[in-house]
Amino acid sequence: GGDEPYEVYVWSVRSGQLLDALAAHEGPVCALALDPRGGGGLASGSWDKTVRLWRVYRNELEETLEHNAEVLSVAYRRDGGQLVVACLDGSLRIWNSKTAKLLYTIDGARDLAKSDRFLAKRPKQEAPHFTCVTYSADGERVLAGGSGRFVCCYQVQQQVLVAKFRVSHRREDAEDDSDDEGVMERVKGVRREYADDDDDDLEL
Repeated sequence: GGDEPYEVYVWSVRSGQLLDALAAHEGPVCALALDPRGGGGLASGSWDKTVRLWRVYRNELEETLEHNAEVLSVAYRRDGGQLVVACLDGSLRIWNSKTAKLLYTIDGARDLAKSDRFLAKRPKQEAPHFTCVTYSADGERVLAGGSGRFVCCYQVQQQVLVAKFRVSHRREDAEDDSDDEGVMERVKGVRREYADDDDDDLEL
């Protein structure tokens, strides 16, 4: 994907030749994800606030998923049944990729603002947001990271934050340790904060 003319280009890995161009977006294309079920399924995310589901081999647009903010990242669940989308307003939206139905909306901006005083001091023009998302291997959780100092782990069906991982190594982070709430665990320089004391046996 790319800037103008806002098309997704399909290339042959073997020959290096351009095979096709998928045109429908009205803004820069910034995220792509292949459907793990195969068959040439592709999801493309754009600043035009849409995710478009394609059948690449036929150059066919199957569905358009509308969002309230610019799309920054997309990822399929391992079985291809769900698609998670991260948007500039800080939300994560979970879609049924077969029916194109919105299943859940998670307010990630709220969680980032609560846990990150650095983000809270930023100008209000831009909400805290995620720029990268992926599913856990079992498909029950979503991991998201972005403009904050935390990678957040959400339980999809309940739409709740179950764990946070601090990934910043700045000196001021160490000074803030005593003020942080929750249970902390240091593992090779990455700090894990559990959203609840009962989550000590959480497996990712």
